[in-house]
Amino acid sequence: VVPTVLGAARLVTLLDGIGVRPDRQRVVVNRYTGGSDNLPPGDVGRRLGRAVDHVVPFHRRVAVAANIGRPYVLDAARWWGFGRAVRRLVDDVEGVPARVTGAAPREKEAAGG
Repeated sequence: VVPTVLGAARLVTLLDGIGVRPDRQRVVVNRYTGGSDNLPPGDVGRRLGRAVDHVVPFHRRVAVAANIGRPYVLDAARWWGFGRAVRRLVDDVEGVPARVTGAAPREKEAAGG
């Protein structure tokens, strides 16, 4: 767990360094059990220098689903636990506007370019 957080801290520094704005970044604690083998999300956020946006709880069936090739989220209840956490994450990511780097191809064609 600690090496993962240290790697994430380096990634946050890299993303900041190449100009990815913090409002376009999300911190997700995945496979969280709440046990002594996990760092609390608050500790993770303090190490990264930003708040944890989402906590996805550990669910044994997720690992099984990965092994059989069928995403668990397709069968997960949407209102509690894993399904609810993933739904919140999806809603958050869907709400982040796409970064526009120039006119879309159709707009360029319409402008004669």
